[in-house]
Amino acid sequence: IAAVVAAFAGGLATETEATPIVVLDADVYETKLVLRSLSGDNLNAADTSIKVNSLEGAPLATGKLTVSGYLTPGMTDTITLSGSGIEAGEYVEVVVLYEGKHIVLSKEVLVKA
Repeated sequence: IAAVVAAFAGGLATETEATPIVVLDADVYETKLVLRSLSGDNLNAADTSIKVNSLEGAPLATGKLTVSGYLTPGMTDTITLSGSGIEAGEYVEVVVLYEGKHIVLSKEVLVKA
């Protein structure tokens, strides 16, 4: 029985994809976000989404990566944000999500003009 359980559990482990480990930096403007991959794993654009929230947690805008395929170390992507309420001079929280649940970046950023 133990061999069957171990084989079953081992099979499950190979079907899940690990959360990427990346070092990202972000600049926020009133209508766009510039995201830079500084190092780490490649980030699958199709599985990555962006949220911009007020520091109190209220959603202000969302976005998706525009690169085709993967954001790799050394690459920069400029994302057009959909939503409103972002004003130059205020601080916002940028959250980059992988597969909608794994946070790969959460950073407080000053919005630039």
